[in-house]
Amino acid sequence: MDVLLPAVFGLLGAAVGAIAAIWGAKRTADAAIQQVFHQHEFERERWRREQRQQAYVAYLEAVDVLKSLVESLAVRVDTGRSINGEEWLRMDDADVAVMRAADRIELTGPQRVAEAAVELSAAYSDICSALLPGEGRPAESRYAEYRELEPVRHSAYVAFRREARLTLGFEDSPTRHPVRRGNARVQ
Repeated sequence: MDVLLPAVFGLLGAAVGAIAAIWGAKRTADAAIQQVFHQHEFERERWRREQRQQAYVAYLEAVDVLKSLVESLAVRVDTGRSINGEEWLRMDDADVAVMRAADRIELTGPQRVAEAAVELSAAYSDICSALLPGEGRPAESRYAEYRELEPVRHSAYVAFRREARLTLGFEDSPTRHPVRRGNARVQ
């Protein structure tokens, strides 16, 4: 009996130790699986963010080209200087490039940024149409229409940039609530 009791306790201790080792190994394996899963999600989000950023930058570059052409042509319409057909075609091509860049944003998303891009593209298309010569459209009325549409274009531009910054994480969401720490409010 003197030998049996320590042997039972020894076996019981070994069994508890083995169970603890198995439990610890399972927890370690679960943690490793979670880590791999989170790393995959992080990499996927990073890739998505990079794709969006590339699309937004390409869109803004296309918008800058069109803006430069539109402003140049608007000054010439206002001053009554002649504009040849090639210059109108360049403006039209730049307008099409903006719309194509907006299509890429529609693919990368999210929807609110795509909608903002469509609004800005539409504002530029309206401005381009306003500047184009047409039957019975004197330069003064074309320039006046351009000036009326300019605030719409500017608002759409600001809205697109705001949505892009929010999506890329360069600006906090306006719906984010401040957190209080002591007496200070932290945004």
